[in-house]
Amino acid sequence: MFFKGKLKEKLFKLVLFSCCILLSCKRQNDNPQSNMPIFAGRKLIFCLQNEYATVFNIYEYEDGIYYITTQDNLSYAIIPNNIDVSDFPKDCTVIRQGSKNIYMAASSVMALWFEVEDASNIRFSSIKQNNLYSEKAINAMQEETMIFAGKYNAPDYELLLNENCELAVESTMIFHKIEVKEKLEALGIPVFVDMSSYETNPLGRIEWIKVYGVITGHLREACDFFEEQKQLVLNLNINDSVEKKFVAYFYINSSGLAVIRRSSDYIPNMINMAGGIYLGEDDINLSSPVMTISIEELYKIAKDADIIIYNGTFGKESNSVATIQTLNDLISLNALFSDFKAVKNKNVWLIDGAVFQATDKLSLLIADMNRVFTSNKSVKTQFLQRVPFDE
Repeated sequence: MFFKGKLKEKLFKLVLFSCCILLSCKRQNDNPQSNMPIFAGRKLIFCLQNEYATVFNIYEYEDGIYYITTQDNLSYAIIPNNIDVSDFPKDCTVIRQGSKNIYMAASSVMALWFEVEDASNIRFSSIKQNNLYSEKAINAMQEETMIFAGKYNAPDYELLLNENCELAVESTMIFHKIEVKEKLEALGIPVFVDMSSYETNPLGRIEWIKVYGVITGHLREACDFFEEQKQLVLNLNINDSVEKKFVAYFYINSSGLAVIRRSSDYIPNMINMAGGIYLGEDDINLSSPVMTISIEELYKIAKDADIIIYNGTFGKESNSVATIQTLNDLISLNALFSDFKAVKNKNVWLIDGAVFQATDKLSLLIADMNRVFTSNKSVKTQFLQRVPFDE
């Protein structure tokens, strides 16, 4: 009887564990083999169902092989160490699962990577310590377990080879320096291009952690983290019966022009998900997520905004962004700002620049926005700081 009880308990735990995996890493269909091709002679086991991301797809095949496709027809095979790749498609980049001595040249990826495993496998960074915001990344630099290996467009190839770099993770900026990607690959270093910046839904950007869960061998942990972040957003206090606040988001560049986000961009979507209404303007002929307009044009769009979020770091110097610390600083950039509703009501907020390297914290930023949008009192936030009138 004791043995049977223990057996039932083990079976229950096994079933419960399997259900948790299926809930956090949902299968796309019950019979994926019916509509997916065989890969390198192996049958498909399942397709991972994306909830918000639109730019990647993950498929698991026999022998522990994962096949990842992304926009622009890029494909990757994530494989165990004992797999022969001689029969793999030539246009497919092969990456060994659990690659070590990684060259991380995509700043937003690092934070997601650290959520699924420690920093030990990231040996090289394309960003120097003084430009890093992640505490784990800064600690790794200070302890010299991670070192600078040149910018993404000029990596130190000799250093990467001497220390046996097994993978380079690049942002889409590498497409402007395609010869660097080709040189890395010619040296035997596979290149993975992160395309999370193409996701217009912030939860879609966070969902890219599943990709890095596959590459590191920690898919379950990645799915669990994504589920937590998703629930944080879905559980926000948004009352549709309460009149929503209009929100403007911009910064002033060194030329005195306003830089705003297209309404389809992920930041306006964050504002809308947080319970605000983004005030912006679209240009269908513009491929960039940002638009540069005059202060007069900004005035027409945003003068009646209830809240302004100014995209400037907290007092850090920048050659391209006019940083502000007080409302007087903003008004000094252009006298028109004194007539903005949000400026008159002292409802202008700075966004911490750290969040743009912290894809793992986008849900927390949405929660911060929600607190600002729904409270009439002073609120405590992690990434937003109210701008005082003067100091």
